[in-house]
Amino acid sequence: MNKLLLSALLIILLSSCAPKDLEHITEAKTLPGKWFILRQGHFESTEAPSTSIPPQPWTVQSRVAALSALEHKVFLAVNGLGIVSLDITSLSDPHFEYFYDPLIFQNRTITSLFPDKRTLICHLYFNTLLNTAQQQDLKIQGISLIKLFPGEGIYRFIIPPFQRQNPEWESVSFLLRDQDEFLFEWKHSSPEETLFHYTRLNYREQKEESVDRLLFQDSFAFQGVNDLKYPSRLVLVINGVIKKLIPAEQGNTSTALHFLLKEGNSGVIKRYEYYPPGFSSARDPELYTINLVKQGEDFIALLPKGTLLRTGPGEKDIETLYLPSTPENIIFTDFYIEDNFLVAAWEEVYFINVGTAGIFILDISFWH
Repeated sequence: MNKLLLSALLIILLSSCAPKDLEHITEAKTLPGKWFILRQGHFESTEAPSTSIPPQPWTVQSRVAALSALEHKVFLAVNGLGIVSLDITSLSDPHFEYFYDPLIFQNRTITSLFPDKRTLICHLYFNTLLNTAQQQDLKIQGISLIKLFPGEGIYRFIIPPFQRQNPEWESVSFLLRDQDEFLFEWKHSSPEETLFHYTRLNYREQKEESVDRLLFQDSFAFQGVNDLKYPSRLVLVINGVIKKLIPAEQGNTSTALHFLLKEGNSGVIKRYEYYPPGFSSARDPELYTINLVKQGEDFIALLPKGTLLRTGPGEKDIETLYLPSTPENIIFTDFYIEDNFLVAAWEEVYFINVGTAGIFILDISFWH
C-alpha cells in the first residue's frame, strides 16, 4: 500500500471517531430546526436521532456522503443509492425528490458532489478494503464520474480517457482543482501486485494527461493555520474552533484539526490544518475534520457535536449557537447553507462503521 493511500486511510480512521467530550456544550434555547432519519433510503421526520440501524462500513452504509446546491435546492449524495434534491420553502414541509439508481451506486463510495451549469457531477468508487461485495459482482464496471440532470431525472456517465482504456482501474481518490481541472488517483489490484497511476483531466476539452504522484499529493496539501494572514475572519473562526475543542488550560497535545472550507458553490475545497506542539509523540492521537462555509463576508464552522461558530460584523466578533444535543456516538459530518436554511448531515459513528444517519434542517433567517 503506498504512503498516500495509507495516510488517507489513517486520517479517515482517526477522524471517524466521535469526540469524547470536547465541546463543553452549555444549555441554550431550542433552535428552530427539524430532524430527518434515513430509513430504507427515504428521509423520514423524527423527533430526535436514534440508534436503530445495524452498523456497516462507512464506505457502503446509507448516509449523506456529500452536499451541494443547484437552483436554490440542496442536493444530498446518499451512499449506495443516489442523489436526493431537497426543496425547502418552509421548515414545516420540505420536499424530497429521489434520483436513485442502485445499479450505479450500490456498494460504491461517494466522495464528491458539485454543480456543473444546470447539472451535478458526482465522484464515486469501489472500496476493496471495506466492502460487503466483490468488485467482479458489480453490474456496471469502469465508472468514476456521473452527471445528474435533475430536470430529466437521468444520469449520464463521464468516462475519462484513462478509464476508457483501463476500465478495470478504480479512481480511489479525486480532487477538483477548479471547475475545469480534475485530478485522479487510479488503483489496480491483483493477487500479484497493486499499481497506482495519476492523471489530470481538462473536463471541458476531455483531454487527459499522466502526472507525477507528487503533483497529486501537493494538490491535496493542507496549509498550516499559523501561515494564514492575521487578522481575518477566517483566522477568527478557526481560532474559535481551536479554543472550543482544545482548551489551552488542559494542555492538550493529542488533538489535531483539519479544516475544509467551501467558498461559494464551485465544489472547490480549501484545506487547513492545526497540529498542537507534541502531537507527533502523543500517546492517543485524535484527528477531527471541521467543515467551514463562507457566506458573504462571514465564515461559519460546524463542530462534530453541534456547536456552530459564526463570525460577526466586527473583526473580533464571533457568535456561538448550539444545535440540539445528540446521543453519544452521533456526530455532525458536513453542512450546507442555501437561502435561509442550514442543512447538516449527521451519522452514528463506530470507528470504521456507521449506523443510523440523516440530516438536520435549521432555519437561520434570524441571523439576518
